[in-house]
Amino acid sequence: MTFMNEMSRVVGRFADMRFPRTVQSFINRAYVRLIGVDIAEFQPAETYPSLNALFGRRLRKPRCVDTSTDSLIAPCDGVISGYGRLQGDSLVQVKGIEYSVRDLLTVHARHVDRALDGAYISFYLSPRMYHGYHAPATLHVERLIHAPGTLWPVHSFALMRVPGLFAKNERVILEGRRLSGQRFWMVFVGATNVGSISIDFEPSLNTNTKFRKPMVFDYGGDYTLHKGAYLGRFLMGSSVLLLVESQTPVPGSLGMSRVRVGDPLPWPPFS
Repeated sequence: MTFMNEMSRVVGRFADMRFPRTVQSFINRAYVRLIGVDIAEFQPAETYPSLNALFGRRLRKPRCVDTSTDSLIAPCDGVISGYGRLQGDSLVQVKGIEYSVRDLLTVHARHVDRALDGAYISFYLSPRMYHGYHAPATLHVERLIHAPGTLWPVHSFALMRVPGLFAKNERVILEGRRLSGQRFWMVFVGATNVGSISIDFEPSLNTNTKFRKPMVFDYGGDYTLHKGAYLGRFLMGSSVLLLVESQTPVPGSLGMSRVRVGDPLPWPPFS
């Protein structure tokens, strides 16, 4: 854990460096070409003062979203890496590998029993994708939990070889409820070179530091996130998981493998 976290801190410090304008412009444009970043919805690559500013770029214009309260939207640009129903406390990481929702959400989460037998979906954000994440529904935020951990990669190769990877990696857990009262969790999972997980409404949150104790922020449901609102960002790529209290059957196919922020999400919306 120490090596991967320290390596990610070193990478983060380099990506935060601001070089002379011509050098920074070259670095940014080279990264865009090398990784294959689609910059069409963003400012030109050469305008960002550091690599981290490029990684954490914001959309120039908000995307259109369905504002109805009974539907969910994709919270990020990403590949759907898994979805289904929990079997009691267990959810599937990849075929043949399961892990515990209690381990994922930690002992600091409340109402975890209401996640049992619920539904989950996970998204993988590659380094070439937009790294921001947005509210998939209007949510009353009750608690934010920072769980320090290791920083394994979260691509498919690692998921097949590290049991319980999402519950081992550093992560931030948002716990709340929808307007209907349905319990809802969002889990933002860090990865190698992704030491930074930000939450826009909690500036005191600092991730991948040498301070390794969990931190809990309570809001009592008084803070409301509106559907589609900007929530925060990773630097480089990582994973986002959604979990809901739900008895609605999970469809055998979602009819999609990739999503973009704002896309309608055909996934169980109600318990």
